[in-house]
Amino acid sequence: MEKGIEILPLTTVDNKLVKTGSYPTNEEIMKFLDVPLSFLSAKSTDKSDSLFKTIDGECGDEGCC
Repeated sequence: MEKGIEILPLTTVDNKLVKTGSYPTNEEIMKFLDVPLSFLSAKSTDKSDSLFKTIDGECGDEGCC
């Protein structure tokens, strides 16, 4: 039986299909990536380890772009 668009969206990790039919929750993403859930609530005060930075490498007062 062919599956149609109702299985979208598809989520893959390391070229393996891990979820169909809905977007993964933060908790599911953490599980798929084998990252501890505590990472979601951890706040860093070191701006140098930010994932998002402006072109000049600095984050603004409002946070990162």
